[in-house]
Formats: sequence, structure tokens, C-alpha cells
Amino acid sequence: MKKIVLLIYTIFNLTLLFSQEKTIIELQKIDGYGPHGITSFGISEKRDSERRDLYPAVKNIPENWNDVREYYYELNPKQLIYQSAHLLDTISSSLAKLLETEDIDLKDSVNYAEEPLACGINVVIGRDSLGMHYIIDRNQNNDFGDDVVRPVVGRNTSSSVPNNPDYVFYQYWYDGKV
Repeated sequence: MKKIVLLIYTIFNLTLLFSQEKTIIELQKIDGYGPHGITSFGISEKRDSERRDLYPAVKNIPENWNDVREYYYELNPKQLIYQSAHLLDTISSSLAKLLETEDIDLKDSVNYAEEPLACGINVVIGRDSLGMHYIIDRNQNNDFGDDVVRPVVGRNTSSSVPNNPDYVFYQYWYDGKV
């Protein structure tokens, strides 16, 4: 019996001793972009999206572009749905389904702003005689006429992104303020 008590006492002390040691795990720091390091997100064209009615219309897409593709990247999908419901006179069945699916209460003015916020990014890509180009509506005014036309070539590699950032204006609703 004494041997068992001594064995249990020894195991307990060893466990206690090792549990008080600090273990430091070195993590590799990744220089990249975004809060998760180097990541990639895919978006579909506006025309292919079930939510295309929610996206703002844009103007001043260059007329000499061919094979034009429009994209809208939702930064705050729930705010987009909420403000769309408030801007429309009647709610379509697809919008009503989104409100239900996303569990959005139209009376909720704490978590959502009724005023339209810039909560997504409009992007257009097209081709002209010089090649493929894109425009990002950086100031979120739904007008590509005051934004920079950039070539696609050389910008589609992960190493070029940190050196060529595209800063975009964005709004969010927090604590009752924009």
C-alpha cells in the first residue's frame, strides 16, 4: 500500500512540476496583405449573382472596351441587404428570403444604418486595343469616370500586390455612428 501511495505521490509531483514549465512556440511572421496573410477571395460577375438587384448601378465604363465584366465585392453583406430593403418601395420575394436567411430585422437600427453606406466594391474589367484593363471604384461614388484605369498585366501575381495596393473608401456602422 505504501508503494502505491508513494507512486501516486511521485506521479502527482512530476505532473505538477512539468505543468508549470513554460513552452514557447516560435511562429513565422508572414509579410503579406490582409489580416490572414496572403489570401485569395473569389467573386462572381454581377450578372451571375442572385443578389445582383442589391448592387448599385455604376456609370462611365469606357465605351471602347470589349468583353466587359462587372463585379461587386460585398464587404458587409448584411448591411447591404438591410439598406436595400429600406431603399425599395416593395420587397421582392428574393429579398424577403435573404432577410429571413440572414436573420435581419428591419426594425434594427442598432446594428444597421438605414442610410446607404459604402459597403462593397465595384470593379469592372474590359479589353481594348492595348489589352486588358480594370477599374476599381475606390471612392465608392458608383462612377468609374473619376477612377484610374490600370492594366491587368503584371498585377495578377501575389508578389506584385504589396507594391501596388488599391486603397478603397469603406464605411461601417458602429455604436450608432458611421
